[in-house]
Amino acid sequence: MTQYPYQDSDEDPLRHTCHSSCLLPPAHHSFRALCYALNVAKTAPSSACRLTKTHQLAVLNRTSPVLPTHILAVHDAPLSDPNAPVTLIPINVDAFSRKLRTSVTNARHNPPGRVSVSSSSPFSPATAVSSMPLPATVIIPLVPFQVPHAPSVPLLLLYALGVRTNPSALAATLLPVSVAEEFPSAAAMAQAMAMQCLRENAGWRLLDRYTVYNQGMWKNVLALGLQDSRVMSVVQTVWNVTAESRKILARQRERQGDRE
Repeated sequence: MTQYPYQDSDEDPLRHTCHSSCLLPPAHHSFRALCYALNVAKTAPSSACRLTKTHQLAVLNRTSPVLPTHILAVHDAPLSDPNAPVTLIPINVDAFSRKLRTSVTNARHNPPGRVSVSSSSPFSPATAVSSMPLPATVIIPLVPFQVPHAPSVPLLLLYALGVRTNPSALAATLLPVSVAEEFPSAAAMAQAMAMQCLRENAGWRLLDRYTVYNQGMWKNVLALGLQDSRVMSVVQTVWNVTAESRKILARQRERQGDRE
C-alpha cells in the first residue's frame, strides 16, 4: 500500500488561498497536492509539442523513500495538435493500478519525433532505499494519457488514489456550499442549486460551468474505471444533481415565459 508522506487530512492547505467566491476548485490546487503527496515539486503545464519520453522532477524531502514511478501527460485534446495543453501528473503506478482499471502501460503513447532525455541524474525511483538519501532530482517515464476532461483529473485522482480519504469533502468541493449542505438528499440538492442559480445574475452561465466540470468528472470516473465505490457514488450524485438542477431551472423559465 502506498503511504503518502504528507497525507494528514482532507484539508488542502492551498484551498484556503482560494477566495470564497470561487465557483469551482482551481486545478493547480489539486495538482500541487498530488505532487506534494508523492514528494516532488509541482511541474509547469506543458503542451503536446514539448512531450519527451522521460521527465525530471525535483525531490522535496530527500530523506523520504516515497517517490512517483511515472508521470502522466494528461490531455483531452488530440496530441496531433502541437499546442494541445497537457498537465503533467506524477503517480505511483502500483497504487494507480489498484485503484483504477485503466492501465498506464496501455495508455495511448504518441511521442513526438524528437525526444529529449535529461542525463543529469541516473537515479531510478525503482531503486529507492529508505536508508539512502535521495538525489535532488529524479527522472521518471512520461506516459501520454488521454481522458474525457483533463481539468478535473487532478481533483479526481486526489480521492481515487487515496491521498484524500473523505468523499463527502469532494461533494462540498464540486457544488456550492448551500447545495452541499443538503447532502445526501439529491432532490433537495438539485432544488437548492437551481434556486441559487436563479438568484445569480448570470444564472445559466454559472450552471453551465458546473455542468461542464461535473459532467467531465463523471466521464473521467467511467473512463478510468474507478474502483472506490464511495468516491464513485459521490461523483455520480453530484452529476445527477447538476443535471436535475438544469431541468428545474428550465421549467422555471418556461413558467415565467407563460406568464409573460
